[in-house]
Amino acid sequence: MMKIRLLILAICCSLVARADWPVGKGRFVVLPGFNYFSTAGFFNKNGTRVPQGKDNSFSSYYFGVGITHGLARNLDIFTNVPYIQQNQVSFGTKTTRAGLGDVALGLAFH
Repeated sequence: MMKIRLLILAICCSLVARADWPVGKGRFVVLPGFNYFSTAGFFNKNGTRVPQGKDNSFSSYYFGVGITHGLARNLDIFTNVPYIQQNQVSFGTKTTRAGLGDVALGLAFH
């Protein structure tokens, strides 16, 4: 019962929490981003970490740009455009997949 009360309290407090960053009318912010991930193993269905082996690998690259433009003192329009590339080598066969990720477009009211 205590966990439920704490959850309700946390939800109510988060409804009024603000952590925004207004850009300002007529201003632009451009935020480039990059992320690299590689691994030498994976988790099987039992949750045990299994090494991939010396001829197997996986890597992922993320390149993204976020753009925000201030429409008014307290209203911004924003977008995020990610490009993702994943490389996998499995038993000597290399597979590469790349393309746009989930593009976001929205309004932020401050």
